[in-house]
Amino acid sequence: MGSVLIFAIPWLFLYFNAQNQNVYNVSVKGVTGQDAGGVKLFRFRFNPIILGLVLFMVLSFFLTVFYYYDYFI
Repeated sequence: MGSVLIFAIPWLFLYFNAQNQNVYNVSVKGVTGQDAGGVKLFRFRFNPIILGLVLFMVLSFFLTVFYYYDYFI
């Protein structure tokens, strides 16, 4: 569960940063009429840190399932 939280923190930061930029661009366009860049679709990009976090999540999940396999049966 901790690995999901570690992964969620940078994801949410990037998501809300893009959302705030879109809100800013829309408000500038609505108030002044100037094009401030428009609304951009949020695309999650895999950088080395995110890739390492995903690998950590997958590895820890499989290790947990392997360790507690007797309890799952």
